[in-house]
Amino acid sequence: MEETNTNKTMRDTVTRIGLIICIIVITTWITYDRVGFLGTIPLIIIIPFFLRLFFAGGLVMVVTAFITSLLAAFIKDDLGNGILFIPGILIAVFSGALLAKGITNKDKSKHRIFIGIGVLAVIFAGMNYAEIWGDPISYLKAKSNIQTYINENYGGRLAIKEMRRSFLKMNGYYADVVQKEDTRNKSTIYYGDRGYISDRYYDETTENMNKQVSEALISLIENQTDLTYYDIHLIVNAEIPLAKYDLDDRFLGHEAISVDIQLQPDYSWKQKDSEQTEVRVYSSKEAFAEDAYKIITVLQNSKYQYKEVEIYYYLEDGNTIYEILLKDGESIHSLGQVIERVQMANHSK
Repeated sequence: MEETNTNKTMRDTVTRIGLIICIIVITTWITYDRVGFLGTIPLIIIIPFFLRLFFAGGLVMVVTAFITSLLAAFIKDDLGNGILFIPGILIAVFSGALLAKGITNKDKSKHRIFIGIGVLAVIFAGMNYAEIWGDPISYLKAKSNIQTYINENYGGRLAIKEMRRSFLKMNGYYADVVQKEDTRNKSTIYYGDRGYISDRYYDETTENMNKQVSEALISLIENQTDLTYYDIHLIVNAEIPLAKYDLDDRFLGHEAISVDIQLQPDYSWKQKDSEQTEVRVYSSKEAFAEDAYKIITVLQNSKYQYKEVEIYYYLEDGNTIYEILLKDGESIHSLGQVIERVQMANHSK
């Protein structure tokens, strides 16, 4: 009979420890994965507290949380963030277990000491948790404000797929957003302190438009002049209205664009089709104006609207440039006009 009771006690102990391990594994994984609203609730403090309050196994919980965190970081290929997350997870588990140990301690002096230390540990762990994973109130506030921003600016075309906490010094939230009609179009909208919103969906849409125009203009220049991609560095900035386009839309040409073109970017030579390309050196403003005029002609024939066109070339000193600047759709009709407009200016890199 005594052996039977011993076996039963062992089985109960193993079962209890196994249950504790399973619960802590799930809790730690949920915490590390920080899924939505659930991720803002410090279960990693609350659950260890109740487990230690009614069972033993504080050390088992801490060790299990540590191993689970490492495993989660490894599986997610996220060891970099693991360095930040794991200490916070261990502090949370330890604080919850410590407070419970203080409450259940029968020694009055130790009871008070452990409760005091446990309360302080839980407060510190809770603040640390909120700093990393956020809290329910700030989560709901961020989600509500981002949803309002989407409704006001996108007319229901976008939907929030998931909310994520922003880490380190950016104490806000990212909303992963998708276009309802085509969920392949997705990006993020950030909500930060004092109602600050950064719309990455709009930024990426604008970048896509700029890339489209840039590639089109480079192709036209290559096809209609003796200049190549290697002879110029072209940057386009299109003034795209907020929420007019989606990520995969084509630029319609209705908005004015600014074009910044540097002739002979800073390199000695570039390779094209396995042949070295000689660098053009503009020893006079007339020589510079000749190639600038070729580009201006192509730009004007492309039918885009131009807010500003700047074409420039760095002289040997690295700070002085030949430059021609056209604004508000100005037209150039002859090489002579370009020569008259070319200026030398200081343009320190």
